[in-house]
Amino acid sequence: IGKYPYLILVNSLIPALLAGNTVILKPSPQTPTIVEQVAKSFEEAGLPSGVLQYFHSGSPTQIETIVRNPLIKAVAFTGSVAGGLAIQSAASDRIVNVGLELGGKDPAYVRSDVDVAWAAEEIVDGAIFNSGQSCCS
Repeated sequence: IGKYPYLILVNSLIPALLAGNTVILKPSPQTPTIVEQVAKSFEEAGLPSGVLQYFHSGSPTQIETIVRNPLIKAVAFTGSVAGGLAIQSAASDRIVNVGLELGGKDPAYVRSDVDVAWAAEEIVDGAIFNSGQSCCS
């Protein structure tokens, strides 16, 4: 699986399902089939029909329509700043939980009592591991 889409997807998907939610996924247009593979695996595992749904779209209007739907109670988005701003704007006229994991790098805080050489090595590893696409440092 290229470009780390599986981990990015399950970081939001698994907690949402474990909390008893229905989930609608919109995968990145760069990795569209990963969501189909994941949905098939959950279907084969016996997840009830309709609990995990997905759609493919590059249309900001379609995505905004879904975010604005009053049945949608939470939105988790990992992607570009522009995409995050569009999601935030679409959700701004009502009370809805929105979590945005947007582009950029993980900040690192180094305490004065740390081994600087060790910290530098760990920071570089965190920045480039998996091409920098793991949103965890």
